[in-house]
Amino acid sequence: MHIKLRLFFLPVLLIPSFLPAQNVEIGLRGGLNIGATEYVDRKNEFKDVAAMEGVAIAVPVLIHLKKGFALQSEFSYVQKGNSFYKVWPDETGAALNINRTNFVLNYLEALFLAKWSFGAPKLGIDLLAGPSFGFGLNGYYAYGDRKTFTVHIDPFSFHQAGIRTPDANLNFGVGVHAGHIFVDARYQVGLIDIATDNQIARRIYHSGVNLNIGALFPMDKKRN
Repeated sequence: MHIKLRLFFLPVLLIPSFLPAQNVEIGLRGGLNIGATEYVDRKNEFKDVAAMEGVAIAVPVLIHLKKGFALQSEFSYVQKGNSFYKVWPDETGAALNINRTNFVLNYLEALFLAKWSFGAPKLGIDLLAGPSFGFGLNGYYAYGDRKTFTVHIDPFSFHQAGIRTPDANLNFGVGVHAGHIFVDARYQVGLIDIATDNQIARRIYHSGVNLNIGALFPMDKKRN
């Protein structure tokens, strides 16, 4: 698996090394992924499916190609999934008194975004669009018992949950930059059904909204 991961994300890490330093910026972004993964289970046990908030952290690399246009590749960790109501049994088989259950999937992603910038470097608007490719790590169900005020975490592998590890998405976003700092909002839509043919899920497509804040710094200090 480690070899596959290195080969999968190698282009994101190597691209900047072939370019002049004055054309490249590198930074960090973090934010919230509001996932609305479409999960259709075969037994119809999941009720009132809604969005789930997860963590999104990335290292962006911005490559300036010409004035107002750049390519932004990112290496990202992101939590996807959704939330729903489901009755879970306790250790004795009795039903727990459940609030909501979060269905959480942990991913590493490589994003390749075209970026159009309008305005001045000190203040302007950005538009982003491009694909992303993910590699699933693991997942878990998180749910709480109202009677005991305890939180239960049930981990699972992608194979156990009937989910394929590779994923592909399209991303569209708009943001604002002020000097080195930027904020943006992105919408991600899944391109492939990641459910395998099993008894748990019939169909799983990722979608969601990403809210981010971050900073980019030139690799050539003369551009600061």
